[in-house]
Amino acid sequence: MIDYGKLLIFILLSIHFIIKFVKSKKLSDLTKGLLAILCLTSARFMFDPYRSEFLNNRLYVILNIIVCLCIVLTLACQYYNARKSKKLNQL
Repeated sequence: MIDYGKLLIFILLSIHFIIKFVKSKKLSDLTKGLLAILCLTSARFMFDPYRSEFLNNRLYVILNIIVCLCIVLTLACQYYNARKSKKLNQL
């Protein structure tokens, strides 16, 4: 069975290093903080006895969805601002 916590952490960690490679320090720090929250709540290997209690809790599910949405919206906003500034520089 796939541990979706590990998969999500791997995906977010790779996004963090891609952003860090592009040299966007504020966005990189934000994803690092959100990744730390997900590491504490969703990974099977972190807090194994407490994980079953977290999974049954609706607050846990809502927290992870909100964190993932924050990351996606931040990346979308960063992409939009980069395109907008590129268009302004062309004029």
